[in-house]
Amino acid sequence: MRKTAVLLCLIFSILFSAAFINRDDQLIPIPACSQRTGNAEKGYEYLTSGDFLKSGVPYGFFIMKNGVAKDNLLGRTGKNANVEEGYNVVHTSDSVDIVIPTCLQCHSQVFEGKLYVGLGNTFKDFSNISNQRVPGAGIKFMQASAPRQYNAFKAFLQSYNTVNPEIETEIRGVNPADRLAAVLVAHRDPKTLMWTDTPILNVPASVVVTDVPAWWLLKKKNAMFYTAFGRGDFSKFLMMSNLLTVSDSSEASEVDSHFGDVLAYINSLEPPKYPCPIDKKLAAEGKLIFGDNCQDCHGTYGANSTYPNLLIPGNVIQTDSLLFTANQQNNKFLDWFNNSWFAQGPNPAKPVPILSTQVAINIFLALS
Repeated sequence: MRKTAVLLCLIFSILFSAAFINRDDQLIPIPACSQRTGNAEKGYEYLTSGDFLKSGVPYGFFIMKNGVAKDNLLGRTGKNANVEEGYNVVHTSDSVDIVIPTCLQCHSQVFEGKLYVGLGNTFKDFSNISNQRVPGAGIKFMQASAPRQYNAFKAFLQSYNTVNPEIETEIRGVNPADRLAAVLVAHRDPKTLMWTDTPILNVPASVVVTDVPAWWLLKKKNAMFYTAFGRGDFSKFLMMSNLLTVSDSSEASEVDSHFGDVLAYINSLEPPKYPCPIDKKLAAEGKLIFGDNCQDCHGTYGANSTYPNLLIPGNVIQTDSLLFTANQQNNKFLDWFNNSWFAQGPNPAKPVPILSTQVAINIFLALS
């Protein structure tokens, strides 16, 4: 039943988009797709202590390089209390404690001493990472002195050394997530998800960046990404970071079994109250301006908030087209995804490419 509903939703999305193919100024409704349900508490626990990556930096080596974290902003216990909120310490099947990067690297931020989970991290710096490689001497030392630890590190190391030179940004504060996905996809078999040293796709040379949206916006959206890509099962898109170290599709299926809970946690988040004084007179004037000029595309706020879920043509918005003509519009990336493990099974994820090239270069999703 669920599979039929998802497939109908995806077919409806394509047909609805096709109906407006020659209307370059037409606002196109984005239909809703059914989503998995889950346990929000379990989702938070998995995000902050789960092993959604099975390879990482051996704990002892990580602490030797980075030291013990000064703050335990998540209030965690055990070894997790010794690492920052963007990392988990997990125990491998070979009884090795490893440190893995988590979603909170980009989807949390400290503001005035308080951690806000779900807030896009504007302090993250990807502008000087291309040379951040693990020294060869350090690798040889680990291989010789701690072979089990090295085996637990190997898949992460392989991905790290491949990805880092490809995702460097010109400035700090922006995020190369789309580029990261493209590079990882280029080194993964779409069906088995197994790693290949030789890229199977040509990744465009430019690093097109974006801002990280707040997680509490997701619950009102019918498509996950700014460009209105990301239809079908949101949970599978959320778990794509698993491509960093995943061994094969069977491991991906195990990780995927937890992401209905992760989605439930994200959907439970509400925007935090702004902690600083607000000029009520200016806010009232701004509300009128927003209502007259913005709400048709961006929706309304308050007790009876609305969100129109529309594709807005670029010639209406008149902003830089680089983001919505790049990244997910790459035909080879779309072909990979549509034929991949992510698009299969009872909860398929689909990017849903636009059918017309003209529409593809004129459409953009209204930013929340």
